[in-house]
Formats: sequence, structure tokens, C-alpha cells
Amino acid sequence: MFQKGLAGKTGVILGLFLVILMSGASFAGDIDKNQALGEACEKGDLADVKSLLGQGADANAETNGWTALMLASGEGHTEIVKL
Repeated sequence: MFQKGLAGKTGVILGLFLVILMSGASFAGDIDKNQALGEACEKGDLADVKSLLGQGADANAETNGWTALMLASGEGHTEIVKL
């Protein structure tokens, strides 16, 4: 039957971790893309913004409390804001 206590919970957690690991999920890569998107928005680099969005960067992700849209609009980069 099912194991009780910590040993059973540890097995379930380990199993879920292995499923995520084997799925090829790349959380660090997503964070890096989101960080790069914020930097490109702040600099006003439209080409990089388009490229990063095409690579799956999350425009709604916050980096240090700011979204890409906030950074672009704060610097007056209207073409990026429109995008």
C-alpha cells in the first residue's frame, strides 16, 4: 500500500522533480531571457526586443520589480511600448 510519513512524501517530491528535470524545462534560461528583455526595453533596442519575444521571453515577468513595458515606457521608447 502507500507509504506514510516523511519517506512517502520524499518519494513523491523526488518523483515530481525527476519528471520536471526530464521534461527539459529550463527555468534559468527563461529568467535570463526575461532579464535580457528588460535590459533591451530599457536601452530601446527594438531588434533585440523582437528577437527575445520570439524566443519566448515573458513581457509580463518582473525583474527587480519592473516589467519590460514599465522599463520601455519609463525611457520613452514608444515603438517598443506599442509592440
